[in-house]
Amino acid sequence: MHQNQAPATTRTLHWRVSAFDRSDRSLAVSHPLHATAARHQYAYWSGHVSVQPVDGRRGRVTLAEETTDKTMRVIGLADLPGPGQPTELPALPEGAHEVRRHYRFNHGPVVHRTGDDARAYLKWLTERQERPTPTTVRVDLSTLVLFEVTLTFYERSVELSEIPESG
Repeated sequence: MHQNQAPATTRTLHWRVSAFDRSDRSLAVSHPLHATAARHQYAYWSGHVSVQPVDGRRGRVTLAEETTDKTMRVIGLADLPGPGQPTELPALPEGAHEVRRHYRFNHGPVVHRTGDDARAYLKWLTERQERPTPTTVRVDLSTLVLFEVTLTFYERSVELSEIPESG
């Protein structure tokens, strides 16, 4: 991937199940689930005694669809924010509830929250390659690629019928 290539975007889709008792207290909130697991969790909590009607009050089970778009763009060191500068966030796209941005190299820790973090890691890695110890992992510095990574999070309430039967 070269710096003049278009950014690459991947999308992940999960569902979250939440259950509330008759007093609207949270009983459970699942981790992000694939469709089949979300359907099973929904069925389990819908039949749970804590959400069944008593004295005219009933608990509830809700479903949320969570979508994450991950965009990776190759950048150069000169494209990083200046020393001491925060990582700028893009405008929040319509329908999104959160956006995050960080930097990463194709080798090493995944997240560098600021340009300073990315530069410090590159400096450290370069020094390790120039003065290796017996345990130093060798890295060809000429193959390092720096990415700007933007994560955009969307969430919406859904009905069980909107979740695929499998997946």
